[in-house]
Parts: sequence; C-alpha cells; structure tokens
Amino acid sequence: MMTFRILLLICLGTAAVAHIDHPKYRRAEQRVEHEYIIVFNDNVQDPHALAQSLVPKGAVINFYEKVVHGFNVRLSEEELEPILNHDGVQSVEEVSLQS
Repeated sequence: MMTFRILLLICLGTAAVAHIDHPKYRRAEQRVEHEYIIVFNDNVQDPHALAQSLVPKGAVINFYEKVVHGFNVRLSEEELEPILNHDGVQSVEEVSLQS
C-alpha cells in the first residue's frame, strides 16, 4: 500500500510540470506557475489591442513597450495554445523565480 501511495504522489507531481512543446515556447528552470511573458513580433501595429484580443479580461499583469512589445499574463496552459499559434507572437516565456 505504501508503494502505491509513493507512485501516486510521483505521478501527481509530474502532472503539474508543463509539457508544452512548441518552437515559440521558452522554459524557465524555476518557473512561476501559470505566469508567462508574451513577446510580439516587431510588425505588430497595436500590441495592446492584440493582447486584449488573445487573453481573457483581467489576465494581463503588465504591458511592455520600451525594449520589446509584449505583456506579462496569468493563464492556464490550455489558454496558451492559440497564443503560441498566432502569427503576431514571437515567443512565450515562463516567468522565472530567479532574478
């Protein structure tokens, strides 16, 4: 019975790890769960409007406009799929706990 519990805990622990496999996706060693930085391609004309069209209302944490055009967002992994496949998105990066 103890072996079953240990195996169950191992399986549950690995289920929480992100399994996103996409060329635009960048992993962090120590990530903040469900927080991502979305970077747009340089040709995106209105980053704010595109961000608001891609994510649910209230999901955006910060917008970035100086060095890159993009935003920081809190989403589930399932909500990332249409973002990863959007032509205007350059990359999606996990937010890191490391400074």
